[in-house]
Amino acid sequence: MEDKVIIAVCGYPELYDTSSYFYRNRNKKDLAWKKVSEEVGQSEEMCRKKWKSLRDTYLRERRKETEKRSGSAAGSGKKWKYSAVLSFLDPFVQPSQLCWCMWSQ
Repeated sequence: MEDKVIIAVCGYPELYDTSSYFYRNRNKKDLAWKKVSEEVGQSEEMCRKKWKSLRDTYLRERRKETEKRSGSAAGSGKKWKYSAVLSFLDPFVQPSQLCWCMWSQ
């Protein structure tokens, strides 16, 4: 199901591209979620939850990768299986979403 959700959402920039004219248009986004749900064959609610989970996990993995490169964390280097597929989100991710607050350490 994850693959289907990713492929479907990828076709609707209003769901992830914050610079899109339609990103803040609730009607356009609702219509996009309806179409995603039809393409995936699951409820809109299920698709939204799955997308949020996938996106959040991707950002968490990117954050870990960024920390590893800065030398502040060690790890196995194994990438999450959807990292490459979700890399289309990179241009739309704010740097603040990839960095933990250094002040809290």
